[in-house]
Amino acid sequence: MGDSRTASVDLYWGMISASLLFAFLTGCHSKSVDNTAPTGLDPLEDNTASYPTGTSDDPYPETLNLVSGSADDYDWTHGRGYIDAPIQDVWDAMADPDTVVDRRRVQDWSTTLDTDPDYAVSFETANTSTDIVTVEFDIDWIEDVVDGSADAPQTVGIRYQKVGGTDLVKLLAGSAQLVAETDDTTGVELIEHLDTVGSDSTDIENYFTDLFASVLAVSHGEALPTYE
Repeated sequence: MGDSRTASVDLYWGMISASLLFAFLTGCHSKSVDNTAPTGLDPLEDNTASYPTGTSDDPYPETLNLVSGSADDYDWTHGRGYIDAPIQDVWDAMADPDTVVDRRRVQDWSTTLDTDPDYAVSFETANTSTDIVTVEFDIDWIEDVVDGSADAPQTVGIRYQKVGGTDLVKLLAGSAQLVAETDDTTGVELIEHLDTVGSDSTDIENYFTDLFASVLAVSHGEALPTYE
């Protein structure tokens, strides 16, 4: 009788221990899985640029199409293009502050990394331009997966905007979307709004052209283009 009671107690506590272990493991697992995309990474607006037209021999040409215009308070440019590299490689390029800075117009810059813990990538660049007069301004960048997972992103959302510095730059805000078209091809979608003294959408077009060339080079393991 004693042996039977002891066996029952042991079985009871064994079941309790197993239940607690299961609850602990499933609870930890549920906390580690977060399928909610981070907020604040949507494109600024609908992108009106078209992707480059491909051919049977080159369905995803590595070129960038641009469309520009003006609104009441700012100039804007939209861009779409392809890069023949996996989305992770393209994202790695755009996560590098040296790749995305406007190196043609900015002569000096410094970077503060991990400025926003809510995003996988975040940094702020302090830019100094000495083209005509010395102009200083800060740009904040945030980047994260909005579709897919960290190990297998399908879409990466990126936002950037001026957050401090000269009043000559009244508005500088942009967005980018990286889209996995195939395992080895990434679509790049760009939008920027700009309101600065003495500038127009041509300045955005020049920046997007340089940015695309820079991301293309880094994605292929090449050195960044340089400018005199």
